[in-house]
Amino acid sequence: SGDHFKIQEKIQRLENFQNQEIYLERKFRECTTGQVTSEAEDLVLSNATTLLKGEAGAGKSSVAAKAVQQWSVGKHLKDITCCLFLTAGSEIKVPLNKTIWDDYSDSQKWTDTEAKEVFKQLQILADEGKLAIVFDGLDELGTITRKDLYNASRAASHTSTEVDMKTTCAGILSKNILSGAKVLATGRNTEIVNTETLGQMSSM
Repeated sequence: SGDHFKIQEKIQRLENFQNQEIYLERKFRECTTGQVTSEAEDLVLSNATTLLKGEAGAGKSSVAAKAVQQWSVGKHLKDITCCLFLTAGSEIKVPLNKTIWDDYSDSQKWTDTEAKEVFKQLQILADEGKLAIVFDGLDELGTITRKDLYNASRAASHTSTEVDMKTTCAGILSKNILSGAKVLATGRNTEIVNTETLGQMSSM
């Protein structure tokens, strides 16, 4: 949701002292093809998982937060029914079907049955191409290993398995978790992700 406190926190950073939002349009270049776009929507809707790389302060988080906010008010990503915003954070392990909601507090109140059912609905949306996942701060997770991928694959089959955000992210990027979802991940250093291991990706 665009009301998620992490989204609002990042959007507020774009405001000047008069509380007016300042958002600079950016251009993104696909590393392998050289194709250029200025639309964050294009990054999210790419057929491949998109890794957005940039130096600290380049505006990666702003792009990610703005994309989710504009989806929430119906301006962009109109074919997307649900858009999840995830960030690197605690290493505490909780069931996958709750980790996927990050700090969305209501999910912690769900029963195991409810959490499993909601996750099933997310997978249906992913299969239909109507689920988007935006992950901000990929490099803060550390290098994604084959063990992370193995753990993610196991959790995908049993969504009540307790995992941390790194394992969740590894599963999303490798398409083991919520395969079919549109994925945009940002980071200062996207080389921590082995694209040959994870599959088809597009670096911007």
